[in-house]
Formats: sequence, C-alpha cells, structure tokens
Amino acid sequence: AAKVNKAKLSKKSLELFEELELNDGKNVNLHGDETKGQILDAVLRMMKSKVLMFRMLILLYNFAINALVYFGLSINSVSLSGNKFSNFILVSLVELPGYWLSYFVMEKFGRVSGYLGSILLCGVTCILCGYANDPWLQTGLFLIGKLAITCSITIVFIHAAELMPTIIRSMCCALCYTMSRIGALLSPFVPYLGKYYKPLPYIVFGVTALVGGVSYLYLPETLNKRLPNSVDDALEMNE
Repeated sequence: AAKVNKAKLSKKSLELFEELELNDGKNVNLHGDETKGQILDAVLRMMKSKVLMFRMLILLYNFAINALVYFGLSINSVSLSGNKFSNFILVSLVELPGYWLSYFVMEKFGRVSGYLGSILLCGVTCILCGYANDPWLQTGLFLIGKLAITCSITIVFIHAAELMPTIIRSMCCALCYTMSRIGALLSPFVPYLGKYYKPLPYIVFGVTALVGGVSYLYLPETLNKRLPNSVDDALEMNE
C-alpha cells in the first residue's frame, strides 16, 4: 500500500510489522497495559486543555448541524413545488458531484477553507430558498444547498480525524459521529416548523449552517501536515 501511494513508512511502523511477522500474524497485544495508561493520560490531558476542548466542541456542533441540514433537506425536498418524486431524485443525484467536489476543494484550498466555503454557501442558499417565490428558483437554490452540505459533511469527517491525536483518534471520532446521529434524529422535526412560518425550516437550516461556518475559523488547517501522534502535537497545530 505504501509503495502504491508513494509513501515512506517510519522505522517504528516497519518494526511493528516485523514483530507481527515474527508472531506469525497472531493477534498479539504488543502494547499491553502501557498503551491503556497512555490512552487514559491523553484523554485527561485533552480534557484539561481549553484549546483542545474548545476545538472538540466546535467539531461536535458542526457534526450535529451537518447531519441536521443534510438529512433535513432530503426530507424537506418533498415540500418543494412540482413533482415530489422528481424533486427527491434530483436532491439525491446532486450528492454525486458534491462528493467529487469535496475532494477537489480539500486538496486545492485546504480543509478549513473548503469547509467554510461549502457550509456558508449552504447557509445562504437555504435562507434564500425559504423566501424564493419562483418554483424553478427555489428548486435551484435547494439543489445548490444540498450539493454544498454534501461537500461540507464529507470534509468535516476527514478533517476531524486529522485533528485528533493518534492514540485517541478513534475515540474522539466516535464521539463526533454519535453527535451527528443526534442531528440526524432532530432533522425530521424541523420541516414541521413551516406550519408556524413557511420559510422557518430553511431559516433554521441556514442560520445553524452559518454559525457552524464562522466557528470553524478557529480550527487549524491540516492539509499536507503530519498527523498529530500525541496531545502535544495536537496543541502545536494552533501555533
């Protein structure tokens, strides 16, 4: 895999593979209690760090609102003017270029700029969509918003993993993914707000997305940077 990706493995990684080979690939605990102690120490240090905890709160919020807007727009597509089946198909198909676009903007402009541009575009188009009277204009704005949120939700999943220290990366990412499910659970209820004020669901989607974009400015860029292996490495990313 490293040869195909033209990546150079570290000496430590090679030694680990050699140790696994000597054990005939058996499931051997190579770290034992030492690793458990390091994980607990990393978690405690992260909880004591205002910088890392604030960073984590930003990620948790953005994971939640991305899922809220992403699934909320899918559900709300049937309320658009025109054939609701055709609208749902269009809203689903527009995700395909959104996924491709996320890769392009991440590699071209970086994680933070790429996310910021896509989430702000989503927020603005959602608000405008709520007040659009022309059916074609409303559908067009809606599709742009869905494309943008597809792009942003892809970027935030990758960026979050690159911000976390290796030793607790899976734990932190799991917490973020759990938060996104909470946003997904809330998404079916937002369209009901239209009973009180028709553009209100779009305003909720738009405002929450805009707030998420502004908060994301605090997070450091990770494009072409070494992944943080420790809490100290993660703290240095802000410098």
